[in-house]
Parts: sequence; structure tokens; C-alpha cells
Amino acid sequence: MFISIMISFDDEIILDMNRIRPVLDRENIQQTLLVEQLNESYEMVNKYLHNRQQPRFEVLIDNTEISDMEIDKLIVSNK
Repeated sequence: MFISIMISFDDEIILDMNRIRPVLDRENIQQTLLVEQLNESYEMVNKYLHNRQQPRFEVLIDNTEISDMEIDKLIVSNK
């Protein structure tokens, strides 16, 4: 399993909680399409993609419909 780590501005370590960005990249789906399909703001989707905020479960379900992925592929396991 791959877990990436990023450092925030206040030097707090944050684990990535979702895999939306890698799925979009692999499926060649543009962020703007995700914004339209999820009916979310560009800023909010950007936060999801950079793991600054985690989407509601409903948003993850909508994302699976767009990317044709299973929901467990979008969430990083805490095991």
C-alpha cells in the first residue's frame, strides 16, 4: 500500500486520506469535469484533490460514478 505524506505550512504532518487525484490522472479526467459533475466549486474540488479537506461520502459515491471506480479505490486505508 502506498501512503504519501505532505508537510503543511505549520509543519504538521498530514497523511493523504483520499486517492481522487491519482484516479483523475490515471483516467485522464480533468478537474473542471469533476467540478461540473459533482456540482461543487472549483476551490472545493481542489481541496479534495490536495487532501486539504475530505469529501462527504456522497461526493465519493458521485466520483465513483464519474470515474467508474469502486469507492474503496478512492480512500486510503488506515491499516
